[in-house]
Amino acid sequence: MTSHAYHRNAGSLDGLDPVVCTGTVMAGIRLEGPGGDLDPATAHRPAQGVFVPRIQAAAAAS
Repeated sequence: MTSHAYHRNAGSLDGLDPVVCTGTVMAGIRLEGPGGDLDPATAHRPAQGVFVPRIQAAAAAS
């Protein structure tokens, strides 16, 4: 499993994009506004907590 978080700036829409990859599955979320102020170095950890259990449950069901 790998995870990353990237700062995004599209015009006036600043934000943060945490992405989690496990095998061939990739999950991402876009945070805009106050959530976009998170530090990219640590913002991927909450994304892991949200996505990894869901990805594992989906893999076990198939």
